[in-house]
Amino acid sequence: MKRVLVLCSLCVASTCLIAAGWIAYSFLAVQPISVTVGDRSTEIDLRSLGEYQANLQRLRLSDPATGQVLWEIAAPIKSIVPVWVLSLKQGRNPSQPPQVLPVQVLTPPADTFCLQADHAYLLETWSFRDLGLSHRKTRLQVPPTQEPPCAPQVTR
Repeated sequence: MKRVLVLCSLCVASTCLIAAGWIAYSFLAVQPISVTVGDRSTEIDLRSLGEYQANLQRLRLSDPATGQVLWEIAAPIKSIVPVWVLSLKQGRNPSQPPQVLPVQVLTPPADTFCLQADHAYLLETWSFRDLGLSHRKTRLQVPPTQEPPCAPQVTR
């Protein structure tokens, strides 16, 4: 009877340990993405716990209807891109945003990329956390502004 009680205690303890590990993994490995659409721009908050930077390896913005990649940036080799909050708007947006330290711009080859108001976009992030590479996806839109819309750029 004593052995059964010890065995049951070990099973409960190991189940609790596995659950705690799963919760810790979810917190450490998944980079949160919060999207807020304002009057003039869309804010993409990539902070952890509301204040810590996201350590991104790569960020990609694409059109899910066509699969066209409109903007993609990556960290230099063996490095990270520290990002807190990004802002996107209708019209031309800089390929090298001021909120981000210098990065490798993979797409577009130009200095800007164009976003259309009220169009659905797919934002993907790859971040390196203590437990490996995490890939997140979220959909977003940019609000209309007084700026004239621009023609989308064709990427190769």
